[in-house]
Amino acid sequence: MVYYNHTNDDKVKIGFSISKKVGKAVDRNRIKRILREICRKNLDIFPKGYHFIFIARPKIKGFSFYQVEKEIKDLIKGLKV
Repeated sequence: MVYYNHTNDDKVKIGFSISKKVGKAVDRNRIKRILREICRKNLDIFPKGYHFIFIARPKIKGFSFYQVEKEIKDLIKGLKV
């Protein structure tokens, strides 16, 4: 799930929220590292002037890096910005 908000900046800011329902600290930190790397690699697909917050759900634990990357790309392309 992703929330976004338009700002007056020309910057893109990205945040992550992973609750304890996802798993123990090791699992949550691994998911954050995966999400950060995906966003770093694909920074050009994010529209300028927006802040994004990604919220990880428990089913993300079963996904591979490439599945998560595809989901994020689909989420961003599907936004009405």
